[in-house]
Amino acid sequence: MSLGMLGKYEKLDVLGNGATGIVYLAKDTLLNRQVAIKEVDVHTGDELRYLEEARLLDRLHHPNIVRIHGVDRIGGKIVIDMEYVRGSNLQQILRTRGKLPIRDSLEIIVQVLDALTCAHDQHIIHRDIKPGNILISDDGNVKLADFGQADILATNAYAFGAGTYAYMAPEDFAPEGRSDAQSDLWAVGVTLYEMLTGQRPFYVSNPRNPFAWKQSVEESMPTPLSEYITDVPQDLQDALTKSLNPNKEDRFQSASEFRRTLINILDPASFSFSSGHENMERSWVSPPPRIVSSQTMPITGDNLVRNGLQLVSATPEIISPPVQPSMNRLQGVNGKQNLPTIRVSTQPSEVVVDRLRLGDSTERKVKVKLRNADANSPVFVKYNAEWLSVTPEILTSTDTLIVSIDTETLQYEGLRQTAITLESPNSSVVIPVHANILPSRPSFNMIAHWYIPAMAMSILPMLIVAFCSPFLGTAETGRLAPVAAVLSTWLATQVLLICFGVDSGPVEKIASGVLGMASLSAFITMVYISGTKHSPHLAEGINVAGTMVVLLILTSLLQLFTFRAWKFWLFILICSSMLSDGSLFGIVMSLKH
Repeated sequence: MSLGMLGKYEKLDVLGNGATGIVYLAKDTLLNRQVAIKEVDVHTGDELRYLEEARLLDRLHHPNIVRIHGVDRIGGKIVIDMEYVRGSNLQQILRTRGKLPIRDSLEIIVQVLDALTCAHDQHIIHRDIKPGNILISDDGNVKLADFGQADILATNAYAFGAGTYAYMAPEDFAPEGRSDAQSDLWAVGVTLYEMLTGQRPFYVSNPRNPFAWKQSVEESMPTPLSEYITDVPQDLQDALTKSLNPNKEDRFQSASEFRRTLINILDPASFSFSSGHENMERSWVSPPPRIVSSQTMPITGDNLVRNGLQLVSATPEIISPPVQPSMNRLQGVNGKQNLPTIRVSTQPSEVVVDRLRLGDSTERKVKVKLRNADANSPVFVKYNAEWLSVTPEILTSTDTLIVSIDTETLQYEGLRQTAITLESPNSSVVIPVHANILPSRPSFNMIAHWYIPAMAMSILPMLIVAFCSPFLGTAETGRLAPVAAVLSTWLATQVLLICFGVDSGPVEKIASGVLGMASLSAFITMVYISGTKHSPHLAEGINVAGTMVVLLILTSLLQLFTFRAWKFWLFILICSSMLSDGSLFGIVMSLKH
């Protein structure tokens, strides 16, 4: 089904949405071929960054690197036209099989090092090598994807935060350090270790904490391969130890050196890597156990895969250690014949989260009605986005799905799109998921420069009357106190609505709300005293304040409906506070004299 035209491209499907833009499966209508296009809204991103990504990719012509066809500006957007690869990515293969044989692992990594040799020769470092970025096409070729975080070696940059924590070298975590070719080779070593053992060489209790990863890679030693593999070649253990040396000067000095070492382990006399780009039989591309249906769903986040297409960005990725296939990954029911057709309906038909701050989480409920489902023909729940979880994972009757969205694993704001597939042996239903992720909620330090003065301005009218009451006498204090209470209530309400416009933390909202309620309570108390004790001076002040209340309420209602324009209302708050406080102080001083 067509999703519309974008220049010469007919968008066929959403492959996913990551920090670097929306990715579509598309048809180039002029060349009549399927491509993957990355659509970037230049109004919400850095145009130069994406153009530089395209220029970097354009310089890399190698059979083991996903190639770029072109880049264009269409309708205010940057569109990067990339190769569409059919197959699987290494991350999927490891999740399915747990680990790979030594020979298969080395053959894959040698082709990755081929690609890195080309990139490093062009003075380009990848900076995000990991299994999710290594594609295995249907014909067995290995392709390295996503140079979206790449940088030029001539600058010896990029410092602190580039890539995925579990695959980052010690120097990547140091603010004064610099990523270079050895950082890429470290990540290759981590990936090779994971392929051989099914485990990562380093682990931390809190995978979202970069400082924990820094300590782990600097201080801990990976478990020897012999603990996982019998008769492991010592040369292979030595090569991994060298690639994972915390001191980068002691690692392999080039991708070609690392590659030659692995070829020697494989015995080059019996294997020709020049044939690696031919259509040859390899065990790692043999059909895996049926885990997903042929109707592959879009996968969202910064690991984007559809029928083997892998497009990624450098958002920190939290992935659990490889495990054997689970029901969560839609373990199919094989050997079932003549099963009844299961009818599935959902309410609502899609999950939409309009506004969710980075670091926050939320839940949505989806009512699922099943007909003809039972324990022998259940419906499995399939989802792949790291920021999404769904329970339950297996349905045998009508039930409610709890869809949890957690943005802790995300680094950048933007629209995220994925899907949940409810699949039985003979039918499937897709529930689209759309989440608009906003920047993280501002901390107190970020708003203190205006919040503290605004709160001081709000309480100032009551403080002026309170401190000057000994000089004014009971009569004048009674006339001014109700006016001051109404002004403080109004100003505190303005601060509260501004806090909602900024979406500040709960403490700031509660503090301004408490101040407003305290001022309002003081005014109500004065009204009560005036009514019971018949204080004429207090009654005069209440009458004056009453004429102000209507105008102030109308102003607050207008702000309520436009509170997102908080900078405008902050300006109004400052001006109105200076005017009201100045006028009140002037009245007090004139009465004093």
